[in-house]
Amino acid sequence: MSMTNINHSDLTSDTKKQPGATGIEDSASTVVANLNKLLEIQNISAKELSEQTNYSESAISKYRTGKQFPPLDFLYKLKILFRISLDDFIFKEINRVDIHAQIPLSAAEKDEKRSYDKFCGTYLVYYLNTSSYKGRDKNTPEESLLYGILTISEDKTNIYEHTYNSIAVLGIKCRDMATQLKKTIDSMKSYYDIDKYISNDESLVKKAYFGDFEFSAEHAFLTLTHDRKDKALIILHRVNSNKKEYIGGMGTINSVSKGREPTPTAQYIALSRYPISLSAEEIHHQLLLSHPTYKADANAKELISLFKKTYQTPDSYEETIKYSEILTDLQKEIIIKVNLERYVKTSLTNNMFRYAKISERDDGAWYDLLKDVSIKSQDNVDIS
Repeated sequence: MSMTNINHSDLTSDTKKQPGATGIEDSASTVVANLNKLLEIQNISAKELSEQTNYSESAISKYRTGKQFPPLDFLYKLKILFRISLDDFIFKEINRVDIHAQIPLSAAEKDEKRSYDKFCGTYLVYYLNTSSYKGRDKNTPEESLLYGILTISEDKTNIYEHTYNSIAVLGIKCRDMATQLKKTIDSMKSYYDIDKYISNDESLVKKAYFGDFEFSAEHAFLTLTHDRKDKALIILHRVNSNKKEYIGGMGTINSVSKGREPTPTAQYIALSRYPISLSAEEIHHQLLLSHPTYKADANAKELISLFKKTYQTPDSYEETIKYSEILTDLQKEIIIKVNLERYVKTSLTNNMFRYAKISERDDGAWYDLLKDVSIKSQDNVDIS
């Protein structure tokens, strides 16, 4: 869900001098007292407030001691985070009634939050270009690949429950550009900064999707919206492990294809927290809807039986109708060919064209691959 950009008219209308209020010096001392009381009531440290507002601890220390008056952007973030009135915060001493205290988490909620936090971060995204007309796609594996980034973070403006936001920038044709964008996003401290950076870049906002992130018992869902023109639903397997972070996985994405013929489309999508050393062809292979894993036991037996009846003599095959004697070689070939085509068509229809699934085995195979091909940053992150 995209955060609303700061509108300074909201601040000026909310910080007009109140009747009976004293001068600027009194307002400054009131802000100092209220800021310290806010931290006390919320039972949060200056470091935690720094993380939530993206202002340094040294800056917050200056605000708390009165050495510097907080900027409007900082005050606005306090208003959003703690549902406070800026008029009250600047012109009168606040109390517990004025601040919406956060409700402590239960043990189960803490476990759930840890599961969510494991997914927080920025990922490289790999999927296939669906803009070609159906049946006319002539792109090579490298040409057919598209890239993007996906970032997931906690919505710290919601003090009533723990919710998570997501932003995706999709449709990037160059792998290096996607990698560089991820590097830029990784350097940012908060969802607010990422949102602001993408929203202010015309080339990125055209490709941007904003949405949320939530779990069911076994899966993770990202519901994303692109400027009211498109929506995308990404479904991933929920990974419950002792690892501190989710390094990536395989899932599905439903959206509208781009190009001259926009149509509803479903396909596989792959995520990796770190850049990977796989070639375009190798990634393309992982994203194909079907792989040749079909076992033809039943059909093979029927075909073998037909082959025996057609080509073996009665002496070598007791139940053989004398096909070998009454059919010409051309007729035998036609019989085998027609039945072979029928078996193959039935098998393909039943096993490859009805639907495609990302099983836990598929997701696990991609995860195992990521452990071998992830290019880690300078930080020594254990993803084994």
